[in-house]
Amino acid sequence: RPFGYDFTVVTGNKIGRLMNTPTINQQFPIDFCVPKFGVYASYVVIDGRIFHSVTNIGIKPTVGADCPLSETWIADFSGDLYGKNVEVNILEFLRPEEKFSNLDMLRKAILNDAEKAKKIVEQLI
Repeated sequence: RPFGYDFTVVTGNKIGRLMNTPTINQQFPIDFCVPKFGVYASYVVIDGRIFHSVTNIGIKPTVGADCPLSETWIADFSGDLYGKNVEVNILEFLRPEEKFSNLDMLRKAILNDAEKAKKIVEQLI
């Protein structure tokens, strides 16, 4: 069984929207065992449907975060998830967190990570 969590989606800084890669942000409870910082192949379950995704766990070094959190880009999904609990399942570590020099490079990395994640999810699900 993959490591997963089901936390409420909170408002982020909405930079993902500007890059056409909107993400959901979920804060970890203080006593939660946070996985190693980095980018993971993942999948989310929304209304009983599975979507492949890419999850960054950490402090988002390119844009910054006040505390470690989970930020997930969900492929092939659009909709408002603010205030809803979303189940995120972590499958495989892809790479460490990285600070990019600009948002275009970050966007390219997210899309590249998404291609890898899709293959991993398809093999396991």
